[in-house]
Amino acid sequence: MHPLTPQKKYLQQHGGYSNAWTGDENTNFHFEVGADHLEGALDRFAQFFISPLFDESTTDRELNAVDSEHKKNIHDDSWRLNQLFKDFTSREHPYHRFTTGNVETLRDIPQREGIDVRKLLLEFHDKYYSANIMKLVVLGKESIDQLAEWILRMFSDIKNMDIPVPSFPGHPLGADHLHKIIKTKPVGNMIAMDLEFPLPDLRGYYKSKPSEYLDHLIGHESEGSILAYLKRKGWAQELTVSSWTAAQGFGFCRISLELMEEGLANYRRITSCILSYIRLLQRVGPQHWIFLECQRILDLHFKYQEQWPPMDFVSAVAGNMHLYAAEDCLSGGVLVEEWREG
Repeated sequence: MHPLTPQKKYLQQHGGYSNAWTGDENTNFHFEVGADHLEGALDRFAQFFISPLFDESTTDRELNAVDSEHKKNIHDDSWRLNQLFKDFTSREHPYHRFTTGNVETLRDIPQREGIDVRKLLLEFHDKYYSANIMKLVVLGKESIDQLAEWILRMFSDIKNMDIPVPSFPGHPLGADHLHKIIKTKPVGNMIAMDLEFPLPDLRGYYKSKPSEYLDHLIGHESEGSILAYLKRKGWAQELTVSSWTAAQGFGFCRISLELMEEGLANYRRITSCILSYIRLLQRVGPQHWIFLECQRILDLHFKYQEQWPPMDFVSAVAGNMHLYAAEDCLSGGVLVEEWREG
């Protein structure tokens, strides 16, 4: 059994634990600990970024953890479909690359080619772990002044190299990657259909959220909606739509349908129905009353949302700070504040 890191050992001794996740452009580290031991945990957490050990045993352990998660996901249809989608994007774009890695790509191949993975980790840390592109959120029972004093004292030694936020030129879905039909056989018992569309980076429009307007209408379930029509035809029983910015410079819109057997045989007609509805929205143009409907729904969602567990809360807010102005980091992902007709 590998020894615990100082941070994990301290958290374990005081009723806490830590975790992390990596998205398309950010890695998010977070922890929680008993309320009386936050200062000690923060001190150890800061050293993780100031002077990481990157010793061989820890590197191997994390590599094996990545491999274990990869093996778990091999038979998960959502992961399989996500990787399949990436495989059909532009090979020149970073988004096309494999998502998680395993022992073959992170250990065996590098060893055969004489590549020192630990050295690459240190180089990556030296290049990108700069204070100016990092965000920190701390939640504790202490006063704001006390928390601020701890943070300034413990985290000020993180280097600020004033590097630009990495960006990704172009969109992974170019003209050559559109208008394609991909058929897959799932591992589980599912009959589903996804339509994928390229979107620009819309994060600069978070106060008006044009994608929310689109998602609201396409995903509506009332009489006259796409889903109501497909249900009457006996083709689909569920429709969801989500639009998101994947990373700096590009995003996607995904319309997902849970089909019935008859729907699978009529997937082309379902596609035609959805595209016809989108063309209708283009002809009609943005409607202010629909914007107000979206605004009211999201306002209620924000006001009456359930209280988050503390660790989930700080993790989410830290991510939001990369996307929204400081005063909007709690509400920027939810509320719609501006009507923009064009």
